[in-house]
Amino acid sequence: KMKVYCRVCRYETIEAEIYVPETIDEPAGVIFGNYGAGPSISLDIQKYGEPRFYLTDSSGSGKSLIFSTDIRGKWAHISIVRLKEESRTLFYLNGELVEKMLYYDYDSKVLNNKFVIGGDYRGGNTGYFKGNIRSISIYSDARTDEEIKSDYINFSFEFPVLLNGLYKQYKSFTK
Repeated sequence: KMKVYCRVCRYETIEAEIYVPETIDEPAGVIFGNYGAGPSISLDIQKYGEPRFYLTDSSGSGKSLIFSTDIRGKWAHISIVRLKEESRTLFYLNGELVEKMLYYDYDSKVLNNKFVIGGDYRGGNTGYFKGNIRSISIYSDARTDEEIKSDYINFSFEFPVLLNGLYKQYKSFTK
C-alpha cells in the first residue's frame, strides 16, 4: 500500500483502472481510501466483484453505495461521479454509465486525513487490494459523460485544471 496526501476542497469524481481476479471469493479490498482515520471515504470491491463507495462521518456512522456490476476477471475502468445538485451518484464502467444511486455528502474533515492506495488504516491492513491497480485519478469536479469516456479511451498525462491527484503504474499490462 502507498500513502498519499491530497490537499483539495472536494472529491467529486474518482476513477480507477483495476483488475480483480475472476476466482476471488472474498472481498477484493480497498482501491483508494482513508477508512480507519476518522471521517473517511473508501472505494473498494466487495465479495462478488461489486464496486462500493463508502463514506463515514465524524460520529462513525457510515453510508454504503454498492453497485451491482461484477467486474471480476477483466481489466475495468471504473468511475464514481457525485452530483450534489441532482442528489445522485453515478457509476461508470469502461466509459459507459451503468448505474445511478443516491448522493450522500461527506464530512469535510475527510480531507484532513491522508489517503492510501491499495489499502486503508485498519489494523494489519486487512482491507488490502487483492488485484492490480493501473491508475487512480481524483477530480474536484463532476466529470461529464464525454470526459469519462475520453478518460477510458485516451488516458494521458495532460493534467486538467481540476485534477487533484493521479497515481499511474508504469509497468506495462495487457487488457
